[in-house]
This record gives sequence, C-alpha cells and structure tokens, in this order.
Amino acid sequence: MSNIHKELIEIHGRISKSTLSRYARAARDILLLFEAPRYAYKVRQHLLFPKKIYAVDNGLLEVIRFSSTEDKGRLLENAVFVELKRRGYDPFYFKKQQECDFILQDGMKALAALQVTWALSSSKTREREIQGLAAALGRLHLTEGWIIARNEYADFRQDAWRIHVRPFWHFALDQKSIPISIEALV
Repeated sequence: MSNIHKELIEIHGRISKSTLSRYARAARDILLLFEAPRYAYKVRQHLLFPKKIYAVDNGLLEVIRFSSTEDKGRLLENAVFVELKRRGYDPFYFKKQQECDFILQDGMKALAALQVTWALSSSKTREREIQGLAAALGRLHLTEGWIIARNEYADFRQDAWRIHVRPFWHFALDQKSIPISIEALV
C-alpha cells in the first residue's frame, strides 16, 4: 500500500493513507481487488506482513496500474491468481530469502506451491524461480511444485523435488493436470 500511496502522491498530489485505505477496502468489498497474505504458521503474522494485491480482471489491472512499462509476467501472475480464486482457493505467497508466488492450503495442510513467470529462457529468471519454489517446497514438506509460464512445458528434478512447468493455457483448461484440488489429491 505504501508504494501505491507514493505513486499516487507523485501523480495527483496530496492523498491521505486513510483515504487510500478506504478506497482499497471498498474495492475489496465489491470484489474488484483481492489480497494474498504472506504464508505464516501464526495467524497474527498473516495480519502483520504486507499483502500482495490482485485485480479481478487483467483489463482492470492495466487501467489502474501506475507503471508506464508493460509487465507481462505480472499480468500472467494476476491471471493465475484469478483462476485459483475461481477454483475456490485463497492463495498465500511465500517469502523467506526467496519468494514463491502461490501456496495453496486445506486448513493447515499445504497442498501445492506454484511459481508464475512469463518465460524461463533467461538463466537468471530460471534460477530465481526454481530457488523460490524449492525454498517453499522444503519449508512446506512438499515433494513437487509447478511453474506456470506463458508457453513452456517440461518436467525435471531439482534436488529432492519434481518440478513441472506448464503453459498457462494448459493450467487454465485442464484442472486435473495440476493436482491442486482436494478431489485430485484423493
């Protein structure tokens, strides 16, 4: 919220944080915006850590974004979040030294960890995404994780974990391909 507040001040001049909070709360109340809390074992920490904000629609996200550059990876991440919400999940994000975009839970049990990236073609991006996913998998005691990309498909092992890379269209159309629903796990 602080970054948005700073950008709004630069664009429009003075705006109070309380006004921005009221607008954000109203947008959440009418389901235009959603929050993903940071994964933590203690409920109190969920309240203290910053939340990631997602929009109900990528078109809306494009209209309200304050960046002049196109961020295709952010749009893809937003689309994955919306699909997870559609499937009935309230995703968390994981962050220690590295970050993992989405953690899905059933009660206190972690079901899946997912990373989202536009492409894994850059070795730097590939390393960052795999490290973030591996950190989450290790902490949550999961054996496999998923990376959702624009149009890549692969399966490989990274240390003790199986990593599945799937294109977004595959993830969105074939709910059984990524076992992140309770029905698929039984």
